[in-house]
Amino acid sequence: MLSPIILCVDDEIGVLRRLDFEIKRGLEDEYTILVFQDAATALKKVKELIDENRDITTVISDYMMPGMLGDEFLGEIEKLSPKTLKIMLTAQGDISVVTNIVNHAKLYRYLSKPWDKEDLILTVKEANRKYNQDKQLEEQKKQLEIQNLQLKDLNSSLEEKIHQRTKELQKTNQDLEEKQKEIITQAEVLQIALEEINRQKVEISAQKEKVEEAYARLQKTNEELQKAKEIADSSNKAKSEFLANMSHEIRTPLNVILGFTEILNNKVESLEYKNYLNNIKTSAKILLSIINDILDLSKVEAGKLELEYRTFNIRLLFLEIHNIFSQSLDEKKLDFTVDVDPGIPNGVFLDEIRLRQILINLISNAIKFTHQGSITVLVEKRPHLLEKRVMDLVISIKDTGIGIPPEQQKLIFEAFTQQKNQSNAKYGGTGLGLTISHRLIKMMNGDIFVESEPKKGSTFRVYLREVKMDESIKSVPLPNMEKKQNSNMISDDLPLITLGLIELKSLLQELEQEENTWLHLCETLTINEIETFAKKLQTVEKLISYRPLTSFIEKLLEGVSFFDIELLEKTLKEYPKLLDGIKVMIEKSSEIPKR
Repeated sequence: MLSPIILCVDDEIGVLRRLDFEIKRGLEDEYTILVFQDAATALKKVKELIDENRDITTVISDYMMPGMLGDEFLGEIEKLSPKTLKIMLTAQGDISVVTNIVNHAKLYRYLSKPWDKEDLILTVKEANRKYNQDKQLEEQKKQLEIQNLQLKDLNSSLEEKIHQRTKELQKTNQDLEEKQKEIITQAEVLQIALEEINRQKVEISAQKEKVEEAYARLQKTNEELQKAKEIADSSNKAKSEFLANMSHEIRTPLNVILGFTEILNNKVESLEYKNYLNNIKTSAKILLSIINDILDLSKVEAGKLELEYRTFNIRLLFLEIHNIFSQSLDEKKLDFTVDVDPGIPNGVFLDEIRLRQILINLISNAIKFTHQGSITVLVEKRPHLLEKRVMDLVISIKDTGIGIPPEQQKLIFEAFTQQKNQSNAKYGGTGLGLTISHRLIKMMNGDIFVESEPKKGSTFRVYLREVKMDESIKSVPLPNMEKKQNSNMISDDLPLITLGLIELKSLLQELEQEENTWLHLCETLTINEIETFAKKLQTVEKLISYRPLTSFIEKLLEGVSFFDIELLEKTLKEYPKLLDGIKVMIEKSSEIPKR
C-alpha cells in the first residue's frame, strides 16, 4: 500500500532540508515527504498525485515566496484537495495578514519562524490524525447512507411480503376447509382400499414364495454357467497352447524342407525341375509365414507373449523398414514418403521387434492394396500433460489404394477375417496380420483406428500412449526417406550410433573372441550352430546396443528361420566388415581431445 504524502514548500533550501529531516525523524518514515522551492511546481505535482488517487494529508507552506504568496498557494490547494490540512510557516507578525490566510485558505494552523521542533512534529501528527479521522468519518457516512438505503428497500420488501403472506394464509384457510371435507370422504374410500390391500397381501405372500424359488433356481443356473465359462476358458487356453506348440513343431520340418529345396536347387540343372523347386520354396515360405502368424496369435491368446522393452533409435527403424520395401515399391512404381516429427527424439523406449512387426504388417498391406499413387508414413508427437520425458506417439500409414467399405472396417481386426468381395487369389493372406497388430498395439498401451473410403484409399492410425523418450541417443545423418518412382534402392548400410570408447573396446573384445567360431561356421554352414552363434551374439548386443551388430544378428536368424543357406553364407562374410567398422570408430573416438 502506498504511504500518505506530506508536502513542504519554501523558497529557502535550508528550511526545506530541516523540515524534511525533522518530520521524517518525528514520524518514523510513515509518510512520504515531498519538498519544493516554488509553489507552481508544487501545484503541478499535487495535480498528478490527485490523479493517482494518492492521499495528501498535510501541506506546509512558507508565506513569502516569489511568484505566488503562501495564502494564494494554500487557497489553490484548498480548491484541489479540500480534505488536506494546511499549515503556514511565516515570520509575518501582522495579525491581519494571518487572519486573511486563515479565512482565505481555511488554514489548519500557522507556525512562526523560527519554529519549535516539538511543536512542529506535534502539529504535523495532529494534522495527519485529523485527516485520517475525517477520511474514516466520511467513509462511515457513506456506509451509513448505503445501509439506510438497504434498510429502506428491506422495509418495502418486508411490507410487500407481509401483505402477500396474509393473502396466502387466507387462501390456505379456505383450502384447508375444503380439504377437511375431502379427507372425510377419502377416509371412507381408504377403508375400502385397506380391505382390498389385505386381500392382495395374502396373494403377494404366495407370489413371494414362488419368486424365491425362481431366484434359487437362477442362482444355481448362474453357478453352472460360471463353471462352464471356466471350463471353456481353460479349454480355449489349452487350445491356444496346443496350437502354439503345433505351430512350432510344424515350423521345424518346414525349415528343413526349405533348406533341402535350396540345396537341390543348386544341384539340379533342369529348368523344369528348378521351376518345380522354386514353386515348392515359394509355397513353403508362404506356409511358414502363415504358421508364424498363427504362432504369434496363439502366444497372445495363451498369455505367453512377453514384450521386451528397450531404448532404440526410431529413425533408424523407419530407415530399415524403408529399405525392406524398396524393391516392392519399385516394382509397383509407388511413391513412398516417411515424415518424422523433428520434435521426436532419436531414442524411444518400446519393444522394437514388435513395433517393427506392426509397421511391416500395415505397410505391407498398404503396398498390397495400392496399385497406383502413393503411401505416406507420418510420425507425430503428442506432448504428455504431466510428464516431460513421456509422449504419446502417433503413427499414420496413408495409402491411395482400393479402400474399405464402412460396414467392414470394424471386422478387419478379427482373426481369419478378410474384406468381403476381396479376391483371395489376387491378394492372398489369412487375415491374421491386422489381428496380431491390433493385439500387440493393445499390449503396448495403444489403440489402432482406420479411416477409409472405397476407391480413394485408407489411413491406419496407431496411438501409443506414454512412450518414454531418451534424448541421450545422438542424432545421426539419415538419407532422404522419400521414395520416388523408378528411384534406386537405398543402401542396406545403416548409419552408426555413437558409443563411448570403453563400450566400443569392450564390444570389439567380445566379438574378436568369437572369430574361431565364425571361421568354423563359414566352412560348415550348420544351421543349429549358426542359431546358437546368433543367440550368443544377442547376449552381447543386449549389454551394448550397436545397430550394425543388431542388423547382423537379425539377418542370421532370418536365414536360420527360412533355412536360407545363401543368405547365411552372405551374412557370415560380413563379420570382418563389422569388426573393422568398430575399429575405425575406436580410432576416431581416441582422436577426440578430452575436456
